Amino acid sequence: MANRDLFRLSGIALLLDGLFQAITSFLSPEQFGTLLPLMLRNPWSRSTVYVELSSWFVLTVFGLVGLHIRQAEKVGRLGLIGFMVALLSSASLTGGRGTVEAYALGFILLGITTMRAGVLPRLAGLLLIVGTVLTLVPSIGLFLSPSEGLFVVNSIGRVIFGIAFVWLGYALWSEKDERAT
Repeated sequence: MANRDLFRLSGIALLLDGLFQAITSFLSPEQFGTLLPLMLRNPWSRSTVYVELSSWFVLTVFGLVGLHIRQAEKVGRLGLIGFMVALLSSASLTGGRGTVEAYALGFILLGITTMRAGVLPRLAGLLLIVGTVLTLVPSIGLFLSPSEGLFVVNSIGRVIFGIAFVWLGYALWSEKDERAT
């Protein structure tokens, strides 16, 4: 598979992943609250939700590979570390064993190195950082005092994160031949 093909397929994966994340962020807390009892009562719905979440993380993993390869020469060790942490935590979350903190650390480092490398849109790297932080802050706050406001902050963070993925995916997908080889 040529680099161009890998970048295009990874770009499509990131585009779909970003759209999925942005759209699902609009589910209300009540809708999230009804998913768990439904999953516990009905094994078919549990497997359906698991397949949907797993496909989300599989898209992330595949998209990250192309994203990293595209800018590998410019991101250095910090970029490799961010990529590996984001990749492994995404893969671990697919199996239900990952941590949100590792996931967040990986994507913050990935955003920083994307901005520093300048190979892909720098603003998309910034959106990746902002979206990750906004998504993480309410997760920590939910343990202290859950509120509707924290859910809104989380949703905004997921939308921003999704927009960053769509933008990065589009940048990978639409690159010209001379830059992608």
